[in-house]
Amino acid sequence: METSDASSKETVSYRWRSSILVAALVLAPMVALAMDAPRWAAVLIFGLPVYVTLIVTTWRRLRAVRLSQGWIVLMLVVIHIGPYWEGPWESEFYLTDLIALIPVALGWFTRGPRPAALTA
Repeated sequence: METSDASSKETVSYRWRSSILVAALVLAPMVALAMDAPRWAAVLIFGLPVYVTLIVTTWRRLRAVRLSQGWIVLMLVVIHIGPYWEGPWESEFYLTDLIALIPVALGWFTRGPRPAALTA
């Protein structure tokens, strides 16, 4: 019983961390662009460290629940095709950017490994 309790606490903790990181991933570069920072600076200084932290956090979660860490490839490969939305301050949001959130969603909805049954 104690193991499933720890697993659910880990899941809730991951959900909070990933939610904050995804929000920061969108908001931090937008705030930098609103303050007239160059686009490259907004992405490299504010967006990249948050994205790397999200990747590492998701990788650790997938490893903890014994899923393939190969799902992280979806976060690393960026494909900009299809419809997009031009946001404020010269920012673009492509629909295909949501593919990178598939591993994050897997981390949200998977349960930790179940303890092995005791045999006598």
